[in-house]
Amino acid sequence: NRISVAGAEALAAALRDANCKLHTLNIARNDVGDAGAEALAAALRDANCKLHTLHIANNFVGAAGAEALAASLRDANCKLHTLKICENASADTFVKPPLSG
Repeated sequence: NRISVAGAEALAAALRDANCKLHTLNIARNDVGDAGAEALAAALRDANCKLHTLHIANNFVGAAGAEALAASLRDANCKLHTLKICENASADTFVKPPLSG
C-alpha cells in the first residue's frame, strides 16, 4: 500500500474524529517512518480515538517514533491494548517498557 507519512497523517486525523469507530488498524509495511508514527501517537492521546490495536511493524520507525508511541501508551486517553512495532529501524533498541519507572 505504501501509505507513507501523508497517509499516516490522514489516518491520524480520521482517528481523532468523534465519528470514527475504528478499533483495529494494520498498516504494517507502509513506510510511515518516524513522522507517521508520531502523527499516530498524537492521535492515540486524543479522547476521541477508539483504537484498541495498532500494527505498525516494518515501517522504518526509529527511536523518535517509537518513543512517541511509548509515551502515548502512558497517556490516560489512550485506549490501545495491542501495539505491534517489531521489525522497525531501531525501535527495539531504544524503547523502554512503557510502564517502567
